[in-house]
Amino acid sequence: MVETISEALAKKEGVSLTGFGSWRVTETKARQGRNPRTGQAINIPAGSRVSFRPGSTLSTGVRGGGGGGARGGRGGAGGRGASGGRGR
Repeated sequence: MVETISEALAKKEGVSLTGFGSWRVTETKARQGRNPRTGQAINIPAGSRVSFRPGSTLSTGVRGGGGGGARGGRGGAGGRGASGGRGR
């Protein structure tokens, strides 16, 4: 199965497994970055990346089967604790 997914992605085709998730190839633009040690500017070439988006069945299973929806079943604070993530 992994080989089939890899072959499809190599052809820049998307792959979807219903309920589990989908993979797709995204193109990145050439850009300039910095070497974190020296601070020297470097050129990063354009390339391809694989992105994965989990399906609803996988997401629900990971969250323990509860909730779902826009807030992911984490309560009114959006999973940031009682203070709503405001550092109080």
